[in-house]
Amino acid sequence: MHRIFYDDQCGLCSRWAAAITPGLFVRGFTVAGRDSKEFARSTSGWTIPSEPQIILCTETGRLLIGLDVYLFMADSFGWLRPLAWLMRRKPIYSMANAAYHILAANRYRISATLGLEKACDRTASHRK
Repeated sequence: MHRIFYDDQCGLCSRWAAAITPGLFVRGFTVAGRDSKEFARSTSGWTIPSEPQIILCTETGRLLIGLDVYLFMADSFGWLRPLAWLMRRKPIYSMANAAYHILAANRYRISATLGLEKACDRTASHRK
């Protein structure tokens, strides 16, 4: 199975993971936070960027980071494959990658503005 690791300290990322996990599981993906034990096991020997971006370890051993993860996932949905192909073209890829990095750099601010709690806060607030 392909393994996706997201920033589980980010409310936006945690909500995305909860929403998309069932659809990805049936396509051969598992989804876990970067704070999980599976992340440490799956990425040992790889140079991982210090900025916590989304990461994908494919079942063939490739490591993808950032926008490339989303394009790889899109390829698994037949109806999104043409969009993924288009997004890989030079000028569009560059713009989409820049947009991804802006979103990734501001994800905590966006989460706070939208009132999205990070994963560990969400479980604590539901116990009250």
